Amino acid sequence: MKSTTLRLAAILLLASTALHAQSWEKKDFSYEYSMGIPVGSLADFINETSFRGFTFAYQNPISDNISFGFEASWNVFNQELPYATYTIGTE
Repeated sequence: MKSTTLRLAAILLLASTALHAQSWEKKDFSYEYSMGIPVGSLADFINETSFRGFTFAYQNPISDNISFGFEASWNVFNQELPYATYTIGTE
């Protein structure tokens, strides 16, 4: 299972590199592996870095100086805690 995951990650990494090597005159699709670090109020609940995330992006050049596009990202944070009752504030 671990070697399959490692192979899949390597294939995705190489494929996303090849997508960025294309000419800017064409539409550009990319997907990337991403990490997440909890900051702000999320850090109050989870203190571990997430290595389970991905990003998908699309860009379409309109002219030499302008392009239209979007980007969507997803990260999963997980931290195992011992079985107990946890309260927040005075509830």
